[in-house]
Amino acid sequence: MTRAPATKRRGPRWELRILDALAYPANIILGALAGLILALPIVTLVPAGVALARSFGQWDVGERDDVFRNTFRHFGQTWRRTVVPGLVGAVVLVVLVIDAVFLVSQLTSGESTIGLVFAAAMVPVAVMVCLYGLALCTASALMPDAATHDWLRAATQIMLSYPARSFGVVLAMCLTAVVCGLLPTLAPFIFMSVPVYAAIRLWPSSASD
Repeated sequence: MTRAPATKRRGPRWELRILDALAYPANIILGALAGLILALPIVTLVPAGVALARSFGQWDVGERDDVFRNTFRHFGQTWRRTVVPGLVGAVVLVVLVIDAVFLVSQLTSGESTIGLVFAAAMVPVAVMVCLYGLALCTASALMPDAATHDWLRAATQIMLSYPARSFGVVLAMCLTAVVCGLLPTLAPFIFMSVPVYAAIRLWPSSASD
């Protein structure tokens, strides 16, 4: 008597839909943790963002869904091309932090006039710097084999060619900052991944879009 071949059991559709839905927050959180680990030296903040964006880009088109491991893989592939932007980004970040500390001290000392003036000038600069960084990360996902100068040029084109989408990225970035300020315990799990994923979804999905 021969045994009938075993058939592969398929789960119900509702179960598959739930699993697919859970994959989104799981990959957002895991991507944030991977990016945070890679960005710990500060000078690797931009390389970490590039690696995370490329990993999210592959996940978004259904190529690879292992965002955590894939982020480390892309970091190994791209860190040499992002050394200079990473150093520049670290310097800019230090300058912005120093300016923020100075503004807070001015605002809390009672002499708030000069603090408000500098704050009004610094906030848009900080937003544009972060937006350009996200555009650079998106450009690296759109053109994975291009050189760094091509990514830098494409980042500028992305920002200027899609103002409405750029505004959406700014909103996602600001909302993430507000949520992290109100709930600091969530910051490690969303601070880096949500803006990067929003940039990947809102800006063009291919270089020809």
